[in-house]
Amino acid sequence: MANVNPIARDVFGNRHHLLRDFDEVEIFLNAVRAELDDNDARLAVVEALLVEARCLAGQLCTMDIVPGPAELVEFTEDARLIEEDLRVLLENRRQLFRAIELLVVAHPIAAARRRARLVPRILLATAALALARAASVYGREAPGFMWIFLMVTILLMVFLRKMV
Repeated sequence: MANVNPIARDVFGNRHHLLRDFDEVEIFLNAVRAELDDNDARLAVVEALLVEARCLAGQLCTMDIVPGPAELVEFTEDARLIEEDLRVLLENRRQLFRAIELLVVAHPIAAARRRARLVPRILLATAALALARAASVYGREAPGFMWIFLMVTILLMVFLRKMV
């Protein structure tokens, strides 16, 4: 695999970082899609050239005129180059699809990690609101349930802070 697409190489080289950075996943996903569109356009041109070369080869076979060795060598060299370009573009396309597969998996993981940082703040705000509500309804002392809720919320906040 001597011909590695540079964008695919960057995606696979940064796969651990991509699981943490949502914005980077978005940037790479857009770049890979653009590269895939360019690759497909070049692939269509090369496929058209290959079809044209095969048609010319078919016409040469049915003609009574035999081409000279120089023309045959030139024609076979052109056909070989077109087929090589086709192989390279198909391999490039395969690599880009593998990069998209990785990015499609990394996208929701990175999004979840981004939102996980907000969970402790949301839990703390909920606990504070519950405590304020309990204090306003029951006077100065909150019932036992509220204290339990507050302690569980604080423990969850500490646990999630260590996870993220």
